[in-house]
Amino acid sequence: MKPKELERMGRLVGDWIVDLTGKMPDGTSVRGKGALKATELSLDRGIRTEMRLEIDGLGPYHEDDLWSFDQWEKKMHLYSVTSSGAVHDHSGSWKDDRTLALHWDGLFEGKPATEDVALTWVSDHEMHAHEVNTSEGQPGPVFEYVCRKQ
Repeated sequence: MKPKELERMGRLVGDWIVDLTGKMPDGTSVRGKGALKATELSLDRGIRTEMRLEIDGLGPYHEDDLWSFDQWEKKMHLYSVTSSGAVHDHSGSWKDDRTLALHWDGLFEGKPATEDVALTWVSDHEMHAHEVNTSEGQPGPVFEYVCRKQ
């Protein structure tokens, strides 16, 4: 039987249009657009996502992720590999039926860093992600993703 944590993640499966806005530590803003494709894997025990964005002034950004629930640890995991060189294993839990909160801490560009990501399903066809980064205890970029299922 599939855990309820994975049942909830099933809403992610499909093709999405992504709009990105971000605030950089120096106060400048960034915008981007692209697509996210999510497919089931390992006999429905996880999800793979591929996000391809074009960020104004910065160019292409790619992110490939694996999502699943560790039934012994009782935590959701998001393992990310990005075109910016980030390789993160986030973990966290569902706060309610619509909101998944994940955290990562480690090194980025050789410095202590954190990343907190909250995904909230507004409906089965719209999901928002809020990402907050820090570096050496100082505020880093903050990103907002609005994803709409095609």
